[in-house]
Amino acid sequence: MPYKISAPVKTELQIDISGEIFTVDASVSEFQGEYRKSKVDMLESFKRLKTTVDAQKAQEELGNFVIKLLESVFGKEQSVRILEIYKNDYTYMLACLLPWLKDELEPMINKLSEQKREAYKNYAKYGKQKRRWFK
Repeated sequence: MPYKISAPVKTELQIDISGEIFTVDASVSEFQGEYRKSKVDMLESFKRLKTTVDAQKAQEELGNFVIKLLESVFGKEQSVRILEIYKNDYTYMLACLLPWLKDELEPMINKLSEQKREAYKNYAKYGKQKRRWFK
């Protein structure tokens, strides 16, 4: 049986913010890891904001994590432009971008991760010793 090799599918998502189109390449593995890590950091920052005494420090930390999330998704240049569009109003920007992140970007990342897992499983089936690496 011949080997089947397929190149990874390039997956780009676009979002229109105030008439400007921003593009995200969701197929890059580094992007997926950075996005998930920055999302977890931001959620932990939200939790600390509720329980901390120093609210200003917690809000500043939350703002830094929002910028980190934005840079992990759009890259540094595009995130600077998005911050200019929203005039550094992180709350309103998050309210506008989170539905897109949750409804468009996360399902795409999950689908690409599942495809990668399936490719590894298929590769393991045809391994030298015919063992399964994954169950």
